[in-house]
Amino acid sequence: MTTMMNMMIWRPKAIFALLLLTAMAAPMDAVAAQKALIVAIGPYYLKTISLGPKDTDIANATKILDTLWKFKADEISILRDERATKRNILRTFRSWLIDSTEPGDRVVFYYSGHGSQIKDGDGDEKDGFDETLSVYDTYADGQSGTGQITDDEIRKLVDQLKDRDVTLIFDSCHSGTVSRAVLPPNVDGNNRVRTFFKRDPENDVAATRGEIKANRVEEPFVRGGDRLAVWSAASASQLSYETNDGVGVFTSSFVEGAVSGKADINQNGITTNAEVLDYTRSATQQFCEKQEQCTAVGFTPQLEASAAQMAAPINGTVAAPPSAIDDVVDVVGGGNSAGLVLAMKPAGKIKLGQSIQIEVTGRKAGWLVLLDVDAAGKIVQLYPNDLATKHGSDGKISAGRPITIPDAYYGFDFKAGEPTGKGALIAIVTEDAVPLEDLVKPHGDFAAISDPDAYLAELAKRLREIWTADHANRALNWSMAELPYEIEP
Repeated sequence: MTTMMNMMIWRPKAIFALLLLTAMAAPMDAVAAQKALIVAIGPYYLKTISLGPKDTDIANATKILDTLWKFKADEISILRDERATKRNILRTFRSWLIDSTEPGDRVVFYYSGHGSQIKDGDGDEKDGFDETLSVYDTYADGQSGTGQITDDEIRKLVDQLKDRDVTLIFDSCHSGTVSRAVLPPNVDGNNRVRTFFKRDPENDVAATRGEIKANRVEEPFVRGGDRLAVWSAASASQLSYETNDGVGVFTSSFVEGAVSGKADINQNGITTNAEVLDYTRSATQQFCEKQEQCTAVGFTPQLEASAAQMAAPINGTVAAPPSAIDDVVDVVGGGNSAGLVLAMKPAGKIKLGQSIQIEVTGRKAGWLVLLDVDAAGKIVQLYPNDLATKHGSDGKISAGRPITIPDAYYGFDFKAGEPTGKGALIAIVTEDAVPLEDLVKPHGDFAAISDPDAYLAELAKRLREIWTADHANRALNWSMAELPYEIEP
């Protein structure tokens, strides 16, 4: 980009073709075979605190498998309640998911039940504890290794699924301080809470916060990768909740978002993994805001996956070619809680060669990324830019105060250039100090980004990291706004 601004609209011809080759985005006809294992434990724990019945979670898990990935009944194995012992789960995982599949196949493991933590046996955990799935034969104190499946054991099994497309879904708590939990009757008559750790009944919230403090930045239960996507109901330090009738809040919100299509925020028929994650986080946050104990520690679903997977359609298919603006919204997504407003001067249609100024205003302070996309298949980062940085800008904008691009210190005007036609500006403001410098700094020269697919996918992934700087872990606070425009000859 020079003094002539090419107002651009990006049509990433390759992005979805590329993403469909990754783990959660493999087309159905590219999968040689598929197997799934559902484990659900509710009122029939042998030696520890029971949960609600798991009929709905099993039905929801089956709906996910059937609707998203077209699993047949004979491709799904279910272990529930007394059948879900440690020995049976590990044996079935090996025989059904590992031995009965080959490279290129799809494998899904779903778990609904207690989660806990035991003392680390091999020194690989920062906090000294292994995260666990606390299955049917777990001891009541939640501390004994008997009957618990550790994260180390799960990782060893997953390592044997090399070159498969693997999805793990855990509707449990992995922090080691609480189980898959429901709220106490005195907080909400439809919910109750169960935990493995000792709590002070006189100061329940403070005790909960104290118990989990050491686990705030613990590694996820299983780290995702290029062909491994790991969905978790909560971050390492948090509770996962269910209603009093045993329905997992995370699982039900996943079904609403991914299966019913409510996560498709622009309603273009393409629901990405990022959109589903955003939807589950919104749903669990709304649930959490009504409960004091939940707000003390948070309830934030996670997706451990590559950047490409984060931006990929969750069902691995694209029904129809999306519009250019939909491409960006699908990949980056996001709401607009900061009330971002984009304005262009002059407003309306722009004549070729006309000088342009852009204003960005928001109700909240934050760090701005401003993108311009065009019909030639290019994307340009307008802010932050090298000129603004040279003049001392840290990329942050103030609440209620517009930032103008270009400003006087740029020394030139933006002018509408070729190609003519419809375009769009995309503004993203992060209220939290998300580490983006290494991503945005190389693109501050107004040149077209050479790999927009990777740029947007990585941006989407970073915007969905867990924020650990507050008293409780939570999703990052950020907003996005778009401004369509049109350049006339």
